[in-house]
Amino acid sequence: MENIVFATFAQDESELEQALVLARSLRTFGGDMKEAPFWLYLPAESPELAGKIGDRSAPLNIKVRTSATPEAAMDYYYSGKTFAAGNAEGAAAGNFKVLAWLDADNVIVREPKDFLIKDGVCFGWRPVMLKLIGSAYNQPPDEFWSRLYAKLSVKPEAIFPVTTPVDNEQIRAYFNAGILIVRPDRGILRKWPVFYEKLYSDPFYQDESKKDIKKNIFLHQTALAGAVLNMLNRDEMVCFDDRHNYPFFFFEKYPAHKQLKSLDDAVTIRHDGVMYRDKGWRDKMADTSKIAQWVKSQFSQ
Repeated sequence: MENIVFATFAQDESELEQALVLARSLRTFGGDMKEAPFWLYLPAESPELAGKIGDRSAPLNIKVRTSATPEAAMDYYYSGKTFAAGNAEGAAAGNFKVLAWLDADNVIVREPKDFLIKDGVCFGWRPVMLKLIGSAYNQPPDEFWSRLYAKLSVKPEAIFPVTTPVDNEQIRAYFNAGILIVRPDRGILRKWPVFYEKLYSDPFYQDESKKDIKKNIFLHQTALAGAVLNMLNRDEMVCFDDRHNYPFFFFEKYPAHKQLKSLDDAVTIRHDGVMYRDKGWRDKMADTSKIAQWVKSQFSQ
């Protein structure tokens, strides 16, 4: 059984370009992991997307796969990656000790050694960056969360506090779906879409998602919290430090005392596709690190 496989999902052409940069960063900066298998999942509903890759996948040794999304889930953001994550875990089970499921906007800065989680640990994670629809730990859960815990059979004693890195809010356990390091044989990511379907097929969550766009956007991520808390004990999880999933795209908002002196000190960074939306981002970001310059070069092409 091999140690680790990396995998991601691209919903559209923009995310496809990001995924290629992610793969390139692994091959360039991944150290002893730079030759690890890399799977790129594309939506089965968009067969033309594979043609956009051209001859770029071969030099990066990318294996392109497809994943189908149920029609009922397509009204909700990030459904595609939720079902793709389950498919990736199924493919990795029995073949790899660890699956690193990463959003396409990740960049590997240095060898992510902590991804090789210790024996007995099944899930490596980072908290969500902002509270947004999270449940404040010092207050009773609202109907959205209390119903979720009941529907997904999450026991009260399984819930623990986490602190959001950007706005420093203490909330009930809520994991960032952009960096999920799992033991594939445990089945966490296969449980995720099952629990997600329980939510998006519920009239209550359908109504909540119509009233509040943030709940539509992050419904998939709340289902992830339910799956993890339903399946795992706290001692089976490890929270990575701030150098992992470092929010490059929040460089103007990240608390000063948490900011890395240089992006070169990070292990993985997230850019959230900011390069596509803000043409002035290069001027705003004063960081002169090698990885910042590398990222700039990738998205200047």
